[in-house]
Amino acid sequence: EKFGYEVGAALDAENQLLQGMQQLQQQASDPQLQQLLEQHIAQTQAQVEQLQQLSGTVGGQQQQCEAARGLVADARKTVQEAATPELRDCAIGAAWLKAEHFEMGAYQGMMMGAQQMG
Repeated sequence: EKFGYEVGAALDAENQLLQGMQQLQQQASDPQLQQLLEQHIAQTQAQVEQLQQLSGTVGGQQQQCEAARGLVADARKTVQEAATPELRDCAIGAAWLKAEHFEMGAYQGMMMGAQQMG
């Protein structure tokens, strides 16, 4: 049951982060940052598809992920407050890193749960 919850929460998180990264990519001015976000968006889309399949297999239920909601809200606020394009790109890069670390932690937690299940 906990594993199904984690899968559902991860699916919601990925969907929220995907939407947030798509918005941030549009606001980025640095070509390298835009490319990095484009790659991350493609990876996230693949992860959403995999989580949807996994959710169907383990009976995961869609959960609200408040942590992802907070990351997206913080990114929007920080980017909006940036006074220059350079600062905005820096804020976007920091938001991407926060999201990436959050995702790694979520997946490591799911792996631990799966190992406990056998």
